[in-house]
Amino acid sequence: MKPGWRKQVRRRWRVLRVRMTGRPRVAITGCARSGTTYAAAVFQRLGFDVGHERLRANGIVSWCLAPDTNERCLGPAPRELDMLQLPYVHQVRHPLRVMASVATLEPHSWAYIARHIPIRAEDSLRLSAMKYWFHWNKLAEERALFTYRVEAMAAALPRILDIGDFDREAIDLAVLDQVPTTVNTRPHEDPPWDAFEAEDAELCRRIRALAVRYGYVDAAGDAPRPRRFATQRAGGEPPRGAVALRRRRGGA
Repeated sequence: MKPGWRKQVRRRWRVLRVRMTGRPRVAITGCARSGTTYAAAVFQRLGFDVGHERLRANGIVSWCLAPDTNERCLGPAPRELDMLQLPYVHQVRHPLRVMASVATLEPHSWAYIARHIPIRAEDSLRLSAMKYWFHWNKLAEERALFTYRVEAMAAALPRILDIGDFDREAIDLAVLDQVPTTVNTRPHEDPPWDAFEAEDAELCRRIRALAVRYGYVDAAGDAPRPRRFATQRAGGEPPRGAVALRRRRGGA
């Protein structure tokens, strides 16, 4: 037998086991440093087995799941999860916080990112961070049923629980107060908007416009006014997550 076959068997059994149990489950994705560790901690405090960058019985929270690929970075590949038809939701964090914090990412993480969005070897770290926040969130949004701000997790959580078929009537949402928001915080500088505008003014404008659409009204500047999210893409086509949810629930 090939080396590592036991590990492959265990991985496939875990996938099959989750698929067969019919347990409530969800996949949460977005950018790294956007509060994914915090989101996993919230679900665990609520009593659900949602893994951080690892598939558990009730789902997974991982920034690596945004692109449509068979490639693994940390945990399962996105297309491996597609077989389970997990409903996706998209978590965002304020761009200034993320673009400053991703400077602490490991080289192998940047290599994975650069294979899926237009980052070049000659790009500065700040420009790479700008491209990452903009393009990675667009990828994640394409997969998801809806997008929410991690800063508004308490307001978004009931809808996430409904999407994942969790029994939210038996849940005490007050436990959110027990989960520190500083979990996995890394020391870094917080440059102002001017620093990013000096790097690439047009990309900075697009980032600010997208941030406003996500609800960060303080990012407005010359950006358009915010608009409400829709669970439908332009032209009426539902996001892939919506299709997966309908299939999972036996819909057309």
